[in-house]
Amino acid sequence: MKNTQVLVCPSNPTRSYGDPNELRNAYYPPGDPRGAAGYAVNVSMVISPDTLWNGRSLATVVRPAETITYFETWWTCPDLGWWSIYGADMWRHNGGMNVIYADHHARWVKIWNTMRTRYTQRVEDNQWWSILVESTPTYGDLNWLIQIEREAEQLIRQYNPER
Repeated sequence: MKNTQVLVCPSNPTRSYGDPNELRNAYYPPGDPRGAAGYAVNVSMVISPDTLWNGRSLATVVRPAETITYFETWWTCPDLGWWSIYGADMWRHNGGMNVIYADHHARWVKIWNTMRTRYTQRVEDNQWWSILVESTPTYGDLNWLIQIEREAEQLIRQYNPER
């Protein structure tokens, strides 16, 4: 990678609310510029349909314009799932965050508008993990998706409350 600066959010160049010198993540040692990323990947885009960590092709994404792939983070892990979504930097930009969808368009969103299945009972109203139900049915069904949304909401409210 020629320019690692593309990995750093201009609004949060140190990528941390804690130690401003901690420019690293779980996979790179301190000082490695790749560890300074202010962005993470949605773990459901990393898990392949065979449930291995091989990634997935765009052809397996049912709704690429509605599936979040990359998003801002303050956490030290470059891939986040429902168990760790509270690590997303969801309040930095006027109470929202910037995300990139699988079709590569970017958008500012409020976290609560990306996880609505628990209210609507529709798989497609979750922009994070619905792909695991639609293209990797071994993960679960609508009830599983509702359960993990509730779990994610509880973790967000506990560890990363709205500022």
